[in-house]
Amino acid sequence: MNGAKILRERVAWTATVSVLATSLAWLGVMTLALMLTANAGRFSAVVVVLRAVLRAALALLAGFWPVVLAALLAAGLLLLVARAPRAGAPLAREVRRV
Repeated sequence: MNGAKILRERVAWTATVSVLATSLAWLGVMTLALMLTANAGRFSAVVVVLRAVLRAALALLAGFWPVVLAALLAAGLLLLVARAPRAGAPLAREVRRV
């Protein structure tokens, strides 16, 4: 496979995964809406639990945001280093035959 075919395949897989993720998100929203309308009596309890979980997550994030920021920065730098061309390594050449 040459570079163009690999690029097209990556684009196709990326599009496929994004379509599936979008479909899954919509199905999740519809399921949640159906569950909330079916269980209208328990709606307030669900909201209270979700708000408590959200507040706990925000409290953790507020306390540890430097660690989260450092981890994201380290992951980005690691990705850059992994994708950087090697010094002294020959460049990949493509041979075309006419």
